[in-house]
Amino acid sequence: MLKQSKALLFSLILLLSGCLLFISPPEIKEIEDVSAAGKSITVSIEASDPGGRDITLTYRIDGGGWAEIQGITLELTFDDPGSYLVTVSASNGLRQSDTAFTVKVA
Repeated sequence: MLKQSKALLFSLILLLSGCLLFISPPEIKEIEDVSAAGKSITVSIEASDPGGRDITLTYRIDGGGWAEIQGITLELTFDDPGSYLVTVSASNGLRQSDTAFTVKVA
């Protein structure tokens, strides 16, 4: 009985993991690098899901922690001059797509 349960569980895991292969990840448009004369920037995010699922947009700066983007506009303020790598992710809860761009603050 235990062998049958393990075999059934293994088959179910394989089936479910294979299903993810057929779910397309969200599409997110590449974002151009930004040069900022001031310390604040605003970037519009263009993302969609081919399957019509809701998507969540998140971002992080220089590999830090992820934060959710409210709506489709990312507003960032930088305290110090420098070059910052910003990664934006679009997730449909099952798969995700990322794009990254650099912000140069004078």
